[in-house]
This record gives sequence, C-alpha cells and structure tokens, in this order.
Amino acid sequence: MNYKQSMSDSSLHIETTAVTRGKRTARHRLDKAKYGRLLSKLQPTMPKNAKEHHRLLEIVESLLDKGELRSPEETALAEILIAVVSRYEQARYNPLRSKPHELLEFLMEEHALRQRDLLDIFPTRSRVSEVLSGKRAITKEQAVRLGQRFGVDASAFIEMPG
Repeated sequence: MNYKQSMSDSSLHIETTAVTRGKRTARHRLDKAKYGRLLSKLQPTMPKNAKEHHRLLEIVESLLDKGELRSPEETALAEILIAVVSRYEQARYNPLRSKPHELLEFLMEEHALRQRDLLDIFPTRSRVSEVLSGKRAITKEQAVRLGQRFGVDASAFIEMPG
C-alpha cells in the first residue's frame, strides 16, 4: 500500500492507493486529525497480559461490527490493532512452539483459573506448581483430562523429545 499526502482545506490527509492492472486507484482518504484523535483516545500498545489482549480484541470486534458504516480512520485503526493482536498471539500463544507447562499457564490465565481450580486433575496445589514451573511433566492421564477441560488436543500437553 502506498501513501500520498495532500493538502486540502488546511487539513492534512493521507490517501491510500492500490495498484490495479498497473493503474493507481484511491481506496479511501484518511483525515490525519481524526485518525490522531482515535489513536490518542485508544492509545494502542502491544498487550502485556491477557487483560490487555482481551481489551484490544473487544475494540477490534466493535470496529468490525460497524461494517460499511466504519470510517476510513476506523478501518486503518482496526488494521493496526489486528496486526498488534496477531503479533502478540503468535509470540505468546503459539501451541506449536509452547511447552506443555507454558500452554497450561496460558489457558489458566485465559480462563481466570488458579492452581486450586485444577485439583480435579492434579492431586495437590504443589503438584500444579511443579508442573507450571516445568519441574514436573504432565502425565498422559492428566494431559487427556486437561485436553477435555480446555477443548484442545491432549498431545499439546505432552512434552515431545527433541
């Protein structure tokens, strides 16, 4: 996407353009002042925890729900927020890269669970603590029960050699 600046009525606009069959066509105009106010109001940053992640997801959802009523500035904001959320999720929640105890920690955080909430799967809170710290592996039976509880494949909770 290319950006072109133009002066109009003493307000600065950014026009996004797309190249179609060798021709440039304008897709929408951004009013920098309006866009700046949106950014100032929301102050989007990379989420540092599940609560901030959830807040950004709610904002994106509300923007997407507007459909055709969404302004060009709101569309641009949604695009940025989606990229930020996606980057956070890939870095934090990629189960293919995550160790079983990291996945369990993430799922507990997402579901607002404490160690005592898993006593139906683990015998004691200290056992949950040992698993979360990576000192103890999750057994196959525990993996199956965790998979059922969180709706994920049990194999995600089994440490693969390598």
